[in-house]
Amino acid sequence: MEQIRVGFLGTRGHTLKFINLVNSFPEAVSTAIWSDDRTKAEQTAEEGKIICAETPEEVLDRADAVVITAPNVYKKELVIKAVNAGKHIFLEKPLAVSRADAKEMADAVRKAGVKFYMSDPFVRSGTIGLRNLIRDGVLGEVYGADVRIAVDRAVTPGHPPVWNKETALGGIMADIGGHGIHVIHYLFGMPVSVTAALQHITDGAKASGMEDQAQVIMQYADGNTAVLSASWCSGGDSAHTIVYGTKGWARTERVKDNSETEKLFVYTKDGVKELSGDKLPAKPLRHIRYFIEMIVRDLPNDIIGKDDLSNSGVSIGSAEEYAAILEAVYESDRTGKKIIL
Repeated sequence: MEQIRVGFLGTRGHTLKFINLVNSFPEAVSTAIWSDDRTKAEQTAEEGKIICAETPEEVLDRADAVVITAPNVYKKELVIKAVNAGKHIFLEKPLAVSRADAKEMADAVRKAGVKFYMSDPFVRSGTIGLRNLIRDGVLGEVYGADVRIAVDRAVTPGHPPVWNKETALGGIMADIGGHGIHVIHYLFGMPVSVTAALQHITDGAKASGMEDQAQVIMQYADGNTAVLSASWCSGGDSAHTIVYGTKGWARTERVKDNSETEKLFVYTKDGVKELSGDKLPAKPLRHIRYFIEMIVRDLPNDIIGKDDLSNSGVSIGSAEEYAAILEAVYESDRTGKKIIL
């Protein structure tokens, strides 16, 4: 079998890691890279030992699939170019921060029949186990959830966020806040309303207009309410998911020094039970590994989120819904109103 040729559009995030991962798979090979940041593209191409292209079209000519890690402002243009060229797409979140842009991209993906996988490796074994508890009624009637995603990037010298709203199109909610949206959506689906309060704590946030702290309330038709807290201003990294029910509650906790591994603690009237290791569902496949599997095995786009091994990523349908939630977050903060979805 001929190797799947994978090109790269953008140099944000984990581009070099993706190049090396692709080259570690016998079915695939990294070929070329383009970026809006020419200097970084040349550096990444040299380190990854691939071609540095002058244009996105040159990458598309050398690829069967593309990894898009460009700033948010370029994603719509690049997704449409890739789709029109018949290339499969692996995308760093988010798809978009507006419902209209997301719909245009999603419609194009569906019409072209290309594979699509949005990377977001935050549904791990503990979170899968937590959803199983909810479905099995172990926690009773679920009425609340608390999800926190927080890092210290805005308060650590030398590691600040990129304070450029024109390219990022938003602050923390257009960045790691999306991890929390992924977890909540995986557990509960699409909310019926969103209420948000965004803060500007640091000088960089105040000057750029990009929020570095966010509180988002998502309400559901069944009466459940999920609260998302996202921050670049935390005194240290923290991440947890807690779900409350009438028969008990449960929380996930990352294993120290291994952010991709979780424990699950279940609290009921019978006491506390800790679930970890082989007591939890199998760990999802690495994001780009599953994307390559989709191409090799001709897996449908809507399998993502249904097959537990796919949960380091997001389907095109869910990515479209995340964009609607993001749009509602920014509209709620701007207007001071609850936004009905």
